[in-house]
Amino acid sequence: MTRYLASIKYSVAILIATMSAPALALDTQQPDSGVIHVRSTPCMLAKYNKKPECPLPPLADDGVDAIQQAKARLNRANYYIDMGQLKNALVEADQALKLTPDDVDSRHLVARLALSVGDFERAEHEIEIALQQRPDDANLQATKAAGFINTRPDEAMRLFDRILTEHPDHRFSRESRARLRLALGHAKEAVADLDILLAGKERDTNLLALRADAQITAGNVRQGVADLTEALNQSPDRSDLLTSRATANEMLGDDEAALADLDTLLGPVGGSPNYALGGDQLGLYRLQRALVLVHLKRFADAATDAVNALNVGGRRSVLQAQIFLRHNGFPEVPLDGQSSESLKRAMQACMGLGSCFEKVIGSI
Repeated sequence: MTRYLASIKYSVAILIATMSAPALALDTQQPDSGVIHVRSTPCMLAKYNKKPECPLPPLADDGVDAIQQAKARLNRANYYIDMGQLKNALVEADQALKLTPDDVDSRHLVARLALSVGDFERAEHEIEIALQQRPDDANLQATKAAGFINTRPDEAMRLFDRILTEHPDHRFSRESRARLRLALGHAKEAVADLDILLAGKERDTNLLALRADAQITAGNVRQGVADLTEALNQSPDRSDLLTSRATANEMLGDDEAALADLDTLLGPVGGSPNYALGGDQLGLYRLQRALVLVHLKRFADAATDAVNALNVGGRRSVLQAQIFLRHNGFPEVPLDGQSSESLKRAMQACMGLGSCFEKVIGSI
């Protein structure tokens, strides 16, 4: 039963991990298609660290030709992209396009920025014009496909299939198709795409994490753990990788390995976490460790984690657990929504009963 719970929890852990994933590294390159990603850049970090900010590139001098004016506008658009201000970037790119309406690359940038800010109609309009000018351009085709991922995933899949038939080395399309396949429940097919992307010497951490997700979803949990271990060797500060591997190890029944990852994340039982975690995340991970500790028959530590998790959830969470315990053989527990030694003792006793601890955690 507990292993089944772990498999169910894996999708929840992936969702939590997405919330806690760090910003992309400074040297991460924008893809050539699809939405524009907001990245951690030196200029953005300078602003938020109250250091001298990067200057906004100037407009072109009066009297220069349209091409030079458009270039200045594009420089400003790229500045705003680096600052994460995509609406401002769209304004500048739009001005560049008005100055040079035959520039396909400017039109593609406008389409991508429109897609990024949610103006899907504008994005589709601009990409269709660009494709009329360069119909065989795989980057343009891929941006068109990306525009359908959330609204018409079957159409997006059809377009990515066609791109990869004609351009099998187009990495953006292959990664996008892998993500789409996984989202649509075709995990084994997603693994096949990711195997191709990871076949080279440089093995991207994010792709390893994605293949781990696909492998685990496909039932190949050990292969998923291997990918997560390799990813952690590259990026040991990634808390999302730790929690994903912990959950995968639970699914394998390797509670000691799962506990080692959760201890790395959370620090000692009763202590402060080693990673910056939001309240809900911290509570959920402490509950997860409580379950692992119960498997290892460390009931006192499990009760400590469970009560600390309740405290993160506030008075309502504590009260829910108290009500459950009162109704399941622990009448001495007060109904006051407050943490107490009597609550901890009752929780520890509950943790020793197989039918109790899963239910009390499920009731929170």
